Amino acid sequence: MLAAYSLWLPFLLVGSALPGLRVVGGYVLREHEWRMKNTVNERRTRYYDWMLTERTTAAEVRAFESGSYHLGAFRRLREQLHYGRILLARKEMKTELAAGAVTWLGGLSGMAWMILRASRGLARLGDRVLCYQAFQQGQKLLRSLLESAGKLYRSTLFLDNLFQLMVLRPQLVEQPKCVPMPGILREGIRFENVAFRYPGNERAALKEFSLLLPTGRVTAIVGHNGAGKSTLIKLLCRFYDPQEGRVLIDGMDLRQFRIADLRKQIAVLLQEHVHYHETAALNIAMGDLAVPPDAGGGFGRQRKLLARTD
Repeated sequence: MLAAYSLWLPFLLVGSALPGLRVVGGYVLREHEWRMKNTVNERRTRYYDWMLTERTTAAEVRAFESGSYHLGAFRRLREQLHYGRILLARKEMKTELAAGAVTWLGGLSGMAWMILRASRGLARLGDRVLCYQAFQQGQKLLRSLLESAGKLYRSTLFLDNLFQLMVLRPQLVEQPKCVPMPGILREGIRFENVAFRYPGNERAALKEFSLLLPTGRVTAIVGHNGAGKSTLIKLLCRFYDPQEGRVLIDGMDLRQFRIADLRKQIAVLLQEHVHYHETAALNIAMGDLAVPPDAGGGFGRQRKLLARTD
């Protein structure tokens, strides 16, 4: 419709909207960077909110009178996040005003040209109204397209995080040919010169560690916090593989068994165990869902290695 009056009018319409595209792209990028930078603070505010409002923490908060501490930390972080959002909104407002001014000038230029044509007798009142309406509807459509483009751009930025997660591969790899897991241990479990360091930690949890857990006995491993007791259980369950040494079951390396078969033979009560919102019987049965809770008058398999971390 605009091209019927002049070929440069559609280009004026689109050109006046281009600054808005840059504004949308710039704001979305700044917002994404701000969110990534403040992810830790956002999570900590949720943590403080949990400490102040959950029933499970109420007794300790009252007993230790730590409510004012958590409330103060929550308010400081919320004020910091609030101030950051205000700065972000101010920058967006300034750039939106500049882009809006360009769009307004574009429409004003088109109307000024039509008024000039009308003064020369080349356009009628209906032409001016039609040109104005076309410009208004065109700018409205472009604004809608820009908003959609901004949402799409925002989604692609967060999709980068998803793609980074999707390309991660398990660190524990099963061998092409695994041997059957023994049903009954004859010798026992042996840790042979095991060394292990958690990712991102410079201190080794275990170093040149050797231990024999003979079959048919109950063994308790006692030590101070950080001595590596829980790490032994995690290596035995093959949540991790040792960087050095081996974990042997009846002389066979742990890595020769299928992970699923290995864990079926181990009953673990972890230090931070899960409290399922079920009955006590079902909480126990969660240790081995393959066996019904009432099978044989007990829960789970009868022959298992019991490992407890506390």
